[in-house]
Amino acid sequence: MNREVKAHFQNISNLLGSADTEFSYLSAKLTYDVESRRTHGAILQAVSRLEKLEEQIEQEESWFNEQLEEEKEH
Repeated sequence: MNREVKAHFQNISNLLGSADTEFSYLSAKLTYDVESRRTHGAILQAVSRLEKLEEQIEQEESWFNEQLEEEKEH
């Protein structure tokens, strides 16, 4: 069980690390004189990435909640 929990903790760490890298990249793409079309594209990418990240985090949260429920039953 501990290995499985540790693996899910690592999954969350990896998700957040990837998100950090992706949002840093999006930020770096934008300079003060960048055209609004490029800014719009970056915002669309950010929204898409946030939606995907939210879904993945919710899956991890569900797994942890399932584990807590199983512990209550024992």
